[in-house]
Amino acid sequence: MASLPDRSALEVAAAGVAAERLVPSPALVAAWRELHHAAQIASEVGKSWAVARADDSHSTFAFRDGELVGAPVAGPDGLRATLRVRDLVLRLVAPDGTTRAELALGGATCADGMRWIRAETERLAGPPRQRATPAPDLPPHPVAQGAPFAPAAELDALARLLGGADAFLRTTGAPVRIWPHHFDMAVLLERAPGRTIGVGLAVPDAMAPAGYWYVSPWAAEPRGPREWPALAHGRWVARGDALAIAVLPLDAWSALPDAEQRRSALAGFLAAALDASARALGA
Repeated sequence: MASLPDRSALEVAAAGVAAERLVPSPALVAAWRELHHAAQIASEVGKSWAVARADDSHSTFAFRDGELVGAPVAGPDGLRATLRVRDLVLRLVAPDGTTRAELALGGATCADGMRWIRAETERLAGPPRQRATPAPDLPPHPVAQGAPFAPAAELDALARLLGGADAFLRTTGAPVRIWPHHFDMAVLLERAPGRTIGVGLAVPDAMAPAGYWYVSPWAAEPRGPREWPALAHGRWVARGDALAIAVLPLDAWSALPDAEQRRSALAGFLAAALDASARALGA
């Protein structure tokens, strides 16, 4: 059973991501969506060439040094795809970090990028192991209609947010993954068989249009409606028969006037929501 991080550890870890006051403007949201589409190209390597996992984790990314880093291809080569957030540069890299091939997506279309990464990965690593399934229902963006990528200045701030979120989420002790479909950066804490708590940073969607921090308890068996404790920051969102999800919208959190308040709010949100989730799961 995964243990929950204590409040003091969360306070320390939250300092980095809270230091910068990020304003989730429409331009930043658009850049986040463009990155989401670019990530589909990079995820093709893990999806098609890595050893397939039942939980689809072979399609996911880690975050290192400002890049999304995919799973290695099967076999001794260990080739990986990376996507640099600040300028949307795709790379195929060896285990020692040496660049084997590179493409700047600026000026290219999604189709251009997909053709390039498939051809270069096959050249370097041989034929794919399995066929990739494209992610459905991606957020709207001009690149989805064939427009070329045009990396925006806001990607710099987004890279810093993702780097801070990665460091913060690592406090849980669980692997931090970015899932290419929903594109959240998250950890999954297993509390007992069939009972988990997801914690992460989600992209703008219907839950919160500027993105949000979340804590999401889940149980295989129905748990029924229940009362959830009030949160000093954030709110609980009902999900029908499923357990509620705790949501701290990014714009409300970013609007707090200083780094100390943002640090305390984020750590407090996570500590309180994790405690309530564990109680709801009985684990």
